[in-house]
Amino acid sequence: MRWPGWLVLVVMGLGGCGVSFPRPMTAADIANLDSGDALIAYLAQRDASPAVCDLRSTGPHVTRFDRDMATVLVRGLDDGKVDLSLGHACIDAALESGSQEIAAQLIDAVARGTHSLATDRALETSPALQARLAILQAVYLERPSGKDGDPKTMDGIFDALRRKFWGGRFGPVAARSLNELLGVVDLERGRYGGRPVDLATIDGLAARGDETLLRRFADRLPAADLRALAQRRLIRLRIAASPFPEVRAQAAAVEARVMQQGVNRVSLIDQPVVRASLDGKKLPARNVLVRQDLSRQSATLFGYLTGGGLSVLPNLSLGGALWVQVTGLSRPITVCGAPRSYDPTPCIGGDDVTIENPLAGSDHDGTFRFRDKASEAEVVGLTRAGDSFPLAIDVGGHPLVSFSWPLRFERPKNLVFSAKDGRGPTLQVVVTHPDPILYLFGVSSDGLFYRAVVEKNDLTTFHLVSRGATGTAGMDGSSGSDGSAGVDGSSASCPSSSGGDGSRGGDGTAGGNGGPGGNGGDGGDVLVQLQCGRVACSADDVALLRRAVLSQGGPGGRGGAAGPGGKGGRGGSGGSGTSCFDPSTNTSGSVGGGSNGMSGSDGSSGSPGPDGFPGRPGVVRVEVVASSHP
Repeated sequence: MRWPGWLVLVVMGLGGCGVSFPRPMTAADIANLDSGDALIAYLAQRDASPAVCDLRSTGPHVTRFDRDMATVLVRGLDDGKVDLSLGHACIDAALESGSQEIAAQLIDAVARGTHSLATDRALETSPALQARLAILQAVYLERPSGKDGDPKTMDGIFDALRRKFWGGRFGPVAARSLNELLGVVDLERGRYGGRPVDLATIDGLAARGDETLLRRFADRLPAADLRALAQRRLIRLRIAASPFPEVRAQAAAVEARVMQQGVNRVSLIDQPVVRASLDGKKLPARNVLVRQDLSRQSATLFGYLTGGGLSVLPNLSLGGALWVQVTGLSRPITVCGAPRSYDPTPCIGGDDVTIENPLAGSDHDGTFRFRDKASEAEVVGLTRAGDSFPLAIDVGGHPLVSFSWPLRFERPKNLVFSAKDGRGPTLQVVVTHPDPILYLFGVSSDGLFYRAVVEKNDLTTFHLVSRGATGTAGMDGSSGSDGSAGVDGSSASCPSSSGGDGSRGGDGTAGGNGGPGGNGGDGGDVLVQLQCGRVACSADDVALLRRAVLSQGGPGGRGGAAGPGGKGGRGGSGGSGTSCFDPSTNTSGSVGGGSNGMSGSDGSSGSPGPDGFPGRPGVVRVEVVASSHP
């Protein structure tokens, strides 16, 4: 945006001290900082989203997971800075979305962290260390197929753990964990219980109904055909145990669908939605705060708990919270889980669900993430719901569930339009008051347009100002001339001529007077049109706007500084004395020197120039007009 030559936009408010990382730190901040330490600082916040670790995310996210990033992330789990479940989700997102090289960096870091915790003597008595070890082990055991660490690194770590394990050097807690881990390492090499895995092994697990091991086989076996066999056996067990008679009655079709898609997704075209409900206890309850930057016409959104500090906006994961009754099914269903879950339970696709909020986005997995950066136009759009952050849920294109969070607008910093020269800008201001607590400002001047949202309680301290230019500074007075130096006296001479006195130095001249400062420019005229919608505007509304919208004359220019007087000249030096010798009498004597002359007087300083007069305020008119909306 180009600014007209006469206009300078000034945002008035308190500054802050610099810190290492912003507080709160948004996902957009993470994308800009793009470092391991910044990622840990972000994840340490309440409601932080693991989506910042998803390299395919459409929202802000880190751009790399090199060795340093991976090491810092695992260390954040190990030292307790990051919530374990959040850290797990973050690593999972990076593994799912990253390249094999990225996966290798992460898995290597996880293996090193596992070795460090397993060999820590405090593990046996520390629930915290045990929980961290369980998370790191889960990351390794549940990672996507084909995402592996560097073979040299991993073989070295596992061989060292295996020697210590068979040497009996671990306590019972570490031994149980490593027994499972090393068993999976063998499974990834196609062996279980010391024997190669074959169809009979898989059928034996199915006969025992061992879903846990079948899932492990389905994920970790190196041969694709054996993984598929384990997946089918697992799906069949779950179909047989399904509480849906429709699933059991169509077992073959359901099995084929889950093998192809990973889930049993229902078509809402074939089976339309009847009704929906929301289990609010499964979703976070937050307040939303909007912090506006009026100069940039942008805003940042934060979440907070009543009585608590600001943090980021939480994700909304609708799986298990949104329940939908569809035609042809005996029970309500929810949003589908991850495709790798091999779950035959009927479900709706994440892309069948939308949230009626311009800042809500989803990667079609049933989890909605909110942009924490918005344009001022989007912020104004949020006010259509008054003091609520709208979260109405549509399923299959039909609005079914009403839901919202409380919404607040932080008082924006004052918006001051100040001219560079002369009179302040003329402003056209339209203020709409559609809600009892909200005032929406639209400010036009010379082709520029600004929006702002101000709550009623803040109108007494928020100001919108047209300000005249500051007067020019007066010229500083000239410096007086220094006085000339006095003449030095003549030196003494033998036999009897004394040294001459130095003459007085010349006086310095007076300094010049400072020039007067220029007068400040007058404030611009401001026309305010107040629209109150269906409710009539009150005298209180008009009075509040008269205090909030101002025209101010620019301050007068500073008077010029007084010129300093010239320095008095140095007095002349007295002539020097001398020693004399009379050879006729063989005697010595001396002849005195002259006196130093006095220095001249310093010149007086000039007078400082007077400051310019401040400009006069322009005219501010407030008119109540009929709303343009019915």
